[in-house]
This record gives sequence, structure tokens and C-alpha cells, in this order.
Amino acid sequence: MREGASPRILHDITATLVVLSPLHVGSGDTCNISTVTGKKGANRQPEVAAVVRDADDAPYLPGTTIKGLLRRLAEERHGRDGEAVERLFGSIKSSIEAGGGGAAGRVTVFGARRIAAPAVPEAPFVAGAADDLGRGVFVAARTRIDPESGTAGDHTLFHQEMVAPETTFALRLRIDTRGRVGGAGGDHVIQTEAAARDGRDARLEANATLSDLLALLDLLCEESGRPIGKGQSDGFGRVRLDPASVKIQERVLGADGTFTSRTTKRPLARRTSAAAAVDVLRLVCDGPFLVVDASKTRKQGGSDEGKEPHIAAQVLVKDEPLLLGTSVAGVLRARARWLEMRARLRGLRDGAAEKVDPEGVVWRKGDDPGRLSSVQRLFGITGLRGRLEIVRVEVRGGTPWDVTSVKLDRFTGGPVDNALFKTRTFIGVRLALVLRLGPGRLAGLDADRGAQDEALYHDLLDDIRKNGLTLGHGGNKGFGWFRSEGAS
Repeated sequence: MREGASPRILHDITATLVVLSPLHVGSGDTCNISTVTGKKGANRQPEVAAVVRDADDAPYLPGTTIKGLLRRLAEERHGRDGEAVERLFGSIKSSIEAGGGGAAGRVTVFGARRIAAPAVPEAPFVAGAADDLGRGVFVAARTRIDPESGTAGDHTLFHQEMVAPETTFALRLRIDTRGRVGGAGGDHVIQTEAAARDGRDARLEANATLSDLLALLDLLCEESGRPIGKGQSDGFGRVRLDPASVKIQERVLGADGTFTSRTTKRPLARRTSAAAAVDVLRLVCDGPFLVVDASKTRKQGGSDEGKEPHIAAQVLVKDEPLLLGTSVAGVLRARARWLEMRARLRGLRDGAAEKVDPEGVVWRKGDDPGRLSSVQRLFGITGLRGRLEIVRVEVRGGTPWDVTSVKLDRFTGGPVDNALFKTRTFIGVRLALVLRLGPGRLAGLDADRGAQDEALYHDLLDDIRKNGLTLGHGGNKGFGWFRSEGAS
């Protein structure tokens, strides 16, 4: 390099991202998987929404997904329209005045390849070994909850590939800082002095950018993680950066052509989530509980010797029930809808009871958030993510218990011959629901309506602590009744 040329400083930051809750970053494709059978007796194999995969067919996190997460953290730290956000991650074309374009930021975000994955031998909706799913991937099924009945809607089951918790991905970021001196001609002494000054400026700029980026990664070290991908409000896609895994490689090309390189470990502090920012509901189910794995049911009758139960429970880890955030979100919404309707009927809140949570409402940019009900603002509608966020669903304990039942004749009320069946359930299940009420993206929401949302949220928490929740299969026969821990 000629003397007086521009200096350049590269920082490559690597770290490990740990998946804390089931993760779906979709490719937009669907696929048929030979071992995924769907609902027993279905006429055809289910379509499964696929995750993004790399050339080795392993789950992969695109750079745009990670950049979106880091940008949100920068907005949280600096403000959504702050110059610091654009300095790090650039400006979006839609935010530039007509005739202009976007601008690149100083941070380059690479896609994250998978490092390691846990085995999921007990995956639901899979018959036998899930070889074509790949290690650390399972299939989750969800359904739409009917707002009138509070039960699963008919023919609304759909399937998604999910990356299992404890999977790790390799995070890689780069900061490229270049000086501004260059070109030939001019006085040699003046160029040399300018190069030295520019080298100092480049160093200050590089260090400032690195410090700002590390502060964002520090936020990502929270124990509860931060969400990416689909289903963020339902507790899906929580990832956390391993604070001990951060390494920084610095490479410097000086104005005089000298090159230096060094790699250092830069462990970050393990952060605990702010206690004031979340609410924890601790519940226990003394009786039977399960979420049905509809692919593993079998007909009643015949010998039961050596056979699995007729109705199986969803599990990921042997003898531990699986409960996804989507199963909880629908129940919470139904309870909040009932509480809001009751308040309106009693005249405690304005509005017609039948308009608490009407179906088919779609959010469009520029809409007035005040026209929505508190239920819709808390839980969201099509096009708008709600303010209430399920941070974590933690299921602990539980002892397997096969419940034997008999089918009853609907006309006589008597037992049907040869119609005994067994249901695989769990008793003594403990559940911790970690919830957060965020500000959402409801620009223009007035303080009074914001206060109504907060009041309904706290009414919901109080009601659950007092009356508990019913989750999973068989609520009308006493299954899945969770009470607040300490209540009896």
C-alpha cells in the first residue's frame, strides 16, 4: 500500500446463540415428511411449514433475521429513530425521502449456522425415527381457538417444523472501519500527517462502534432471551447469547501498509431479566393433564397387552409433557375476552359486550388503535402484534399416569361393550408462565386506553391466581385444571 493511503480496521465478533424455546424461522415453503403422519385417520399426509435450512440441510438463521433482532435491541437502547441505530445498521429505503435510497450501516451481519442440536426421540406427530426431519427438529401442531366456544376450531390444525430448545448457532458480526485519506499528489509531509490523524480518527470510530455493538450483545445475554422468528408473542423463538463465548478478532491495515492481527476473548456479564418487567404465574395441576398427540391415537377394543395408550400425550423429553405457548395464548385470550365482556355488561367499561373481540378485524398502517378493544390490543389481530408477550412457558415435574375410561352410549348413558380405552396423562405438573406487558407498536394510543389495557391485564392475572386455568385435553371431565400454587 502506498504511503498516505486509507487505514482500515476490521473487527470480527463471534459468539454462540442458544435456543431457549421452540423456534420457527420459516422459508415460506411447505413440505411432506414421510414420518410425519398428522392426525390419525386423515385422508392425506399433512403439509408442514418448513424452517430455513443451509446446504447441509441443517436449520439456519438468515443474517436478515439476526439483524432485525439486533436492530430492535438498538432501538430499545437508543430510540427507534436515533442516529446511533442507523449508524450501526443503516437506514431503510422506505424511511428515506422520495428520490433517495437506503444507506449501509457499519455492522455486517452474517447468517448463523448450527453448531449442535439435542436429540428429540419423543417428538410428537412423528412415527418412528424422524430421520428426514434431522437432529434437533420436531413438528408442532396448532389450531385456531373458536372465540364463541373457547375450544379448538374444526379443520384448523396446521403443522410447523420447530428447532428444539438447546440447539446452538454460530453468531458472526463484522465492523469494517475505513479512514478517509487517499489519492496521490500533494505534499508528502501533509499527506503523512493527514494519514496519521485519519488513523487515530478511524481507531476512535472503530472502538466506539465496537463498544456500542457489545452493549447490544450484552442485552442479548438476558436469561429469558429475546425472540426471533414466528410466534414471538406466544413464547416461541427465544434465543440467548452465551456470555462466555464472545471472541473478537481485530485486523488492522495501517496507512503505511503494515498489517496486524489479534484475537481476544471478551466475556460479557450474564444478565437476569428485570423483575419489574415480567409477571410470573406459578400453577400446579394435581389431576391428569395432557396435550393430545393426534398422530398416536388408536381404536378402542382388543387386547391392551404391550400396547401404547389409545390417546397419547405430546412429549419432547421422555415422561415430561409438552406445552407450547400457542396452547396457553388461546386460553388467556378467551379468559380476557370473558373478563372484558363481564365488565361491559356491568357498566364498568364502555362499549357493547358483543364487540369485545369480533372476528375478521385486520390492521392496516395508519389505523387508529383506539378503535380496537383492549383484548385486541393485548393479544393482537391480523397485521398487528399484541402488547401481551409470553416470555416463557416452563413445565416441571409430572408423573405419567394412564387413565382407563369407557365409552358411554349417548342414548342410554350406559357403557359400550368392548370400548375401554386408556389415556396417557401426567399428574402433579407444575407450570410457570412468565408474561410481559410491553408498549407494542401502537403509535397514537392515548393514555386512557393504555390504562384500560393495563387494567384488563392485571384483572387477568388476578383472576388466574384466584380461579386457575384449564389447559389441554379433557377439561370437561376434570383434566388439565391448574390452580395457583399455594391455593387449595
